[in-house]
Amino acid sequence: MKAIVVGAGLSSAVACTILKKKGYEVEVFETRPHIAGNCYDSSIQGIKVHNYGPHAFHTNESWVWDFANKFDSFNDFRLKVKGRLEDGRIINLPYNLQTELEVGSWDSERIVKEIFIPYSEKHWGQAWETLPKSFTSRLPTKREDFSPDYHLDKYQGVPKSGYTSWISNMFEGCKVHLGCKPSDWKNRRCDLLIYTGSIDGYYDYHLGLLNYRSLRFTFKEGQKTDTIQLNECNNSSPYTRTIDHAHWYNQNVSKSILSREISTDFSLEDESSGRYYPEPHKSQELYNKYKSIKTDTIFLGRLGTYKYLDMDDCIKQVFSILKQNKIIEK
Repeated sequence: MKAIVVGAGLSSAVACTILKKKGYEVEVFETRPHIAGNCYDSSIQGIKVHNYGPHAFHTNESWVWDFANKFDSFNDFRLKVKGRLEDGRIINLPYNLQTELEVGSWDSERIVKEIFIPYSEKHWGQAWETLPKSFTSRLPTKREDFSPDYHLDKYQGVPKSGYTSWISNMFEGCKVHLGCKPSDWKNRRCDLLIYTGSIDGYYDYHLGLLNYRSLRFTFKEGQKTDTIQLNECNNSSPYTRTIDHAHWYNQNVSKSILSREISTDFSLEDESSGRYYPEPHKSQELYNKYKSIKTDTIFLGRLGTYKYLDMDDCIKQVFSILKQNKIIEK
């Protein structure tokens, strides 16, 4: 049996591990010059850098954690996030009892005004009042603890050898083509096709283009800071956040690599523009039309299913959808 997998990110890699066990010969096609998708990391001057934004693995599911650790052991990294307010003060995020000691007791309205509104408006590129209630109403305004950890999941860490190595191990035994043209996979015969690219691209955009937010990154050498992630919860900076990459592996260095992000609209015409955050409040109806088209192709991942997914969500989704399609048993 022959399987074609389009894309070489995490969802593709997880699918490949399953397909290999089921006896499939797997061939992978990726347009980027590297594997691992947005999880891709590399080394800059000895610092392990997350090239497409920070990725901290976290889950409460023991089976997901066990699966992840089959391909590399994880360290005990726990993400800690700070925020810079309009007046320049640095606070612990999310707002919790430690933050209350830093700035005083704030009610939910002030937390939203000072923290969420300026950051969200930059991130989504639109006024807070125009964002859907599905976004604005689910924000946790206060956490009743002193923990400096951003996530409270039971299992947390990053792969000890890096995400690129971790995902590369999942592709072992597969024939992987990098730097492909978007259509290179189309002339290959197969018994099963899995597509993790954007579903509108699969259909050549004939119903229209799905909306996404994109990111632009700048990297520079600088002094190592005491903060892994600093969110700009203000209107003074055009950036959404700064990442100090020496913290992923607690490197004892004086100089680090710092990256900053600016949120922008995705543009199909701009080769430097990538799809990062689906905007279902703008394109859910269009996605539903694409999804309703009858096909034997299996769509996976953020782009294939037009859904924001954390890394543990990607793993769970792949197993779930392949079970639904009877590739694996329930």
